[in-house]
Amino acid sequence: MGDGVCELCGKVSQLELLEIHHIVPQEVIDQMGISSPSTTILCHKCHQEIHDWYDKNVSTVTYH
Repeated sequence: MGDGVCELCGKVSQLELLEIHHIVPQEVIDQMGISSPSTTILCHKCHQEIHDWYDKNVSTVTYH
């Protein structure tokens, strides 16, 4: 398999090591019935950092 690039830090990684991140949170996608959410490709480190930030800053927000 080929290589890909993290869209946040620019690190080149094997494609199977990169992760898809839903820019629209999965719970919002589920609640609102969004069929084609935006995504980005991230390395594991950046993906974890984004989820940690989200959990700290946004996860308590209620979506209507």
